[in-house]
Amino acid sequence: MVRGLRRRAFVVLGMHRSGTSALTRVLALLGAELPRTLIGAGAGNPLGHWESQPICDLNDRILKAAGSTWYDWRAIDESFLSSSELTAFEPEARAILAEEFGDARTIVLKDPRICRLYPFWRQVLDSLDIQPMPILPLRHPAEVAASLEARDGMHPALGQIIWLRHVLDAERFTRHSPRVVTTFDSLLGAWEGVAHRIAECFEVSMDGSATADSIGSFLSADQRHHAESAATSVLPEWVDASYQGLLALEKGVEKADILGTLTDIEAKLRASEGCFAPITTAAIAVGLQARRIAARLQEAEAELARLRTESGGLSTSHSTSGSP
Repeated sequence: MVRGLRRRAFVVLGMHRSGTSALTRVLALLGAELPRTLIGAGAGNPLGHWESQPICDLNDRILKAAGSTWYDWRAIDESFLSSSELTAFEPEARAILAEEFGDARTIVLKDPRICRLYPFWRQVLDSLDIQPMPILPLRHPAEVAASLEARDGMHPALGQIIWLRHVLDAERFTRHSPRVVTTFDSLLGAWEGVAHRIAECFEVSMDGSATADSIGSFLSADQRHHAESAATSVLPEWVDASYQGLLALEKGVEKADILGTLTDIEAKLRASEGCFAPITTAAIAVGLQARRIAARLQEAEAELARLRTESGGLSTSHSTSGSP
């Protein structure tokens, strides 16, 4: 896939529920190496996540050390991103990459948490002489919020502000390097064009002719949900302006005014943290906890029903086998 001798890594920097799994799978079908220890498919992602469980676990621990979580919309403190506390995670990250990818020449690294931790992973890749190739997949924020609501019971307004933090960080951290911004719509509608743009940007060979049928069947429109949310929603000003700016970046329009708008929105978002973050973070935590309790209750009810069925069967068996 790659011209030249240096190892490379596609780094998929997209918000949760933004088609990151679909893009990652397409990159793998085009020749990139997936991690060995994949997170299993689930109700929220029946075709698979295509990301590394150990890397996800490590990112959660890094976020915890930063006083954050995957659903936090606050910026990670700049001092933490350059701290010895963060640097201490680097040996483990290098070991995980070696275990997950071996000596593969082209790998694909994907976890939405990396949107907010990209400086750390960029440093780790650089220390291994692996060139990062960042790709920023974009999905309409209303669709993302609707998907989070369906999966986690999260209020759409909270889903959109988390979307905002992830996309602004991914854009900010990759601004001065070659990158590709693409959309879920583009991937589903014309994946060949997306592959061509990626190949052109990073000077890699991506011949999908042998796998076109596999990619086409994988990217079934039936897998897309919540499209109606994009058609009927009115987005908050910051969310809408950021989305429009990122769409312009997809078209290769990196004008100073667009980048300035994104920078300004990120600064305003950061400035609002003191007022609103404690309330929203607590609300999200309570909502997710309620969701987990409800899931455990459902599992317990299913187990109770199973035991009752078995008990009834044993009673029937005992009565029919008794002495006359």
